Amino acid sequence: MNEFCFFSALIGLLLLKFQYICSILFAKVGVWGNMKKKRLGSWFKIFVIIAFAASFFLTFMLQTNTCNESAANLMSQKLDTTKTLIEENHANRETITQMSNDNALVKARAISMALVGMSEFDSALLIEFCSRFDVDEIHIINYDAIITATTVPEYIGYDMNSAEQSQYFVPILQYPNLELVQDARNIGFDNETIRQFAAVSLPGHGMVQIGYTPERISAVTSFIDIENLAETLDIGASGRVLITSGGMIMSSPDKQDVGRSLSSLVKNIKIIDSKSGLCSATGKYGNILCMFQDYGDYSIYAIIPESEAYEIRNTTTTQLLLLNLLLFGFILVITSLLAQRRVLKKLVLEGAVIRGETNIFSDNERRANNFAATCMFVFAGLSAIMWILTTCGFLGFDKDAVNLCAPVAILAMSAPSALFIFKDASNSRMKYFVLALAIATVAFLNVYLSVYTMLLFILPILLSCHYFSRRFTYITTAAVLVFMAVSTFAGVYLGQWNSAWDAGLLQSGLEAGLNGAAPPLRSFNKEFLIWLMTSFYLPQALILVSFTPLCAMISTHTHNLLAQQVKDTKERQRIGAELSIATQIQTSTLPCIFPPYPDRKEFSIFAQMRTAKEVGGDFYDFFFVDEDNLAIVIADVSGKGVPAALFMMISRILIKTFAQQSLSPSEIFTKTNEHLCEDNATGMFVTAWLGIFNIKTGVIRYVNAGHNKPLIRRASRYDWLNAKPCFVLGGMEAVKYTEHETRLEAGDALFLYTDGVTEACNMKQELFSDERLISLLNSADVSCLNPDALLPRISREIDTFAEGAEQADDITMLGVKFLGEPQ
Repeated sequence: MNEFCFFSALIGLLLLKFQYICSILFAKVGVWGNMKKKRLGSWFKIFVIIAFAASFFLTFMLQTNTCNESAANLMSQKLDTTKTLIEENHANRETITQMSNDNALVKARAISMALVGMSEFDSALLIEFCSRFDVDEIHIINYDAIITATTVPEYIGYDMNSAEQSQYFVPILQYPNLELVQDARNIGFDNETIRQFAAVSLPGHGMVQIGYTPERISAVTSFIDIENLAETLDIGASGRVLITSGGMIMSSPDKQDVGRSLSSLVKNIKIIDSKSGLCSATGKYGNILCMFQDYGDYSIYAIIPESEAYEIRNTTTTQLLLLNLLLFGFILVITSLLAQRRVLKKLVLEGAVIRGETNIFSDNERRANNFAATCMFVFAGLSAIMWILTTCGFLGFDKDAVNLCAPVAILAMSAPSALFIFKDASNSRMKYFVLALAIATVAFLNVYLSVYTMLLFILPILLSCHYFSRRFTYITTAAVLVFMAVSTFAGVYLGQWNSAWDAGLLQSGLEAGLNGAAPPLRSFNKEFLIWLMTSFYLPQALILVSFTPLCAMISTHTHNLLAQQVKDTKERQRIGAELSIATQIQTSTLPCIFPPYPDRKEFSIFAQMRTAKEVGGDFYDFFFVDEDNLAIVIADVSGKGVPAALFMMISRILIKTFAQQSLSPSEIFTKTNEHLCEDNATGMFVTAWLGIFNIKTGVIRYVNAGHNKPLIRRASRYDWLNAKPCFVLGGMEAVKYTEHETRLEAGDALFLYTDGVTEACNMKQELFSDERLISLLNSADVSCLNPDALLPRISREIDTFAEGAEQADDITMLGVKFLGEPQ
């Protein structure tokens, strides 16, 4: 933005200067009464106006194209992010659905076990069981497939074979070991009521069936509903993402839009760029830019209002229109473009800001000095070319004047570049020398080549902007005004005659030379000098003075921007330091000294964690709950970063607190889940595995809350410890956790891990995978390793597999080996 304003200001000043010079020329033509030259002047004006209009239109189109590209890139990134979120949403929904089904079967089995041995089942008992096991309906079906007892009285006597929906569960009556779960649908009783059912065998009576209402099912899956996905997908200040299916909106930041047709909100879609897919449209959101992509059953639309997408274009083109009022100065366009490119290179200063350098402003002075020296050196080269072309007769300049001025300009304008080879350009006083030399050189040229050099006084003011100092810009302008006045008056008596001065000679009563020749007498004339001051010098000076506040504003704004960047960098460094401390605190809370119990010879244990960010959501823990029982925990919190770390700390404290109360593993997780579900506004949850390991007998009583299945080593081979996981901690209230038991013999081992191990990704977007993990563990040189050697070996294999790809998730592992009773 600043660079574009800088360029626009330069063009604007050139146009105003050129307009004034042309007006003087046209006035002179009018005095002479030469009609042909009048027509030439009119055509020249038309040409300048056309050139300005073309320049403005080209700039407008380039800015529009830049804004379109920026908007397209931003929306494309959001579309890719949305596709990733949809994929994760589907995966989470499948996982939650499976966990919900497993939970329903667990409850059905528990109710069946509670009812075994009873001869009669009254509705009051079943209603009490609904409350106790947190289900909505319970039905008892006899071996004739007739409902004999239920919490819904009108279902009594209903034949399960009378409808396809209910007939689905009849095979359980023939195959007692069969357990069935059915998705929510219209029930066969009235084909209107919607329920989800799970059923298991009830020995001696038939089977027991439990049911959930749609509200219960929705409560479980609401936090992964596709409807909520677009709420967090903002684009810029007011852009948004819409997810549609079949032309209907499935997800939108505005809830009232969900369920409406896309055509009612977005209309008149027209392609702007077929390559990127950028389109324009109208509708509820006004004039917008949009992009869309199909992803499976969904169509994803990214939308940005045109007012926001084209804000920079509108601002810059308005400034350009105000600054470039009349005419176009062709001679200095190439120089201005060069200056613009050099200004853009100053963006490397941002690198210094990011690196946290505190001497950024002194470094900027060095760069500004080098830039000024480079521009002056380029000008010296142009002077040499002009000298050669004039000597060869290709240019119509006065040869004597050029022979005098060109060597001076070449030497003076090359001096800073030569000086900076031997002297440091960062000296704070060097800028005064460079700019003074540039002003003096331009003034010298203005004395002897006054017809062509007045516009060159712009150069020092433009160069002063690069020092980002309002004061220095004003000092430079003051010096330029003084030198311009002196050189203008000196040029009247020493330099090439400027034909624009003829109008002043006529007004002062002196005879003008014919056809632009010098007047017969260059003597002191008060009236002419007054005219020269008021009609020639002051308009030029006024243009420079009017240009100076803009240059000063650019200098001040850029200076403040750099100062703010330095401040922001320090703030980022402070936050980084605090995160580093948080990392140390988090690491120090986990057991990190191995071996942790050197006096206990019955087992060997080792663990390690490597976070993806400064702080992570994984954790492990182990501690004795009594003399012979060791609690082992590994867990993975949803999400990453500071929120996950805080939730991790709470989960760890709760688990450890309840474990030290000598509760069973299922009771520990039940109480932990109750506390985590209280006021869980963030919707975070944690998968965890907890085992109570008796180091005397080798028995492990464990419970799995949605965590990865551990691997157990028996007979020199690792295999999965298969036990159906329960629901995650913090995901749903009133969850009952099932406890399992296994035994380790001397030499057996247990390997626990988080999904960061199997989901580690390489440059080809391939996962490390469960298969690769178990294959590694069962390799001949790995399966026999103790935990303290096994875990580092796995970590190295993951790094080798990743091939330098960035770690996307926390990687946590824990290994324990049972050594048996010491001899």
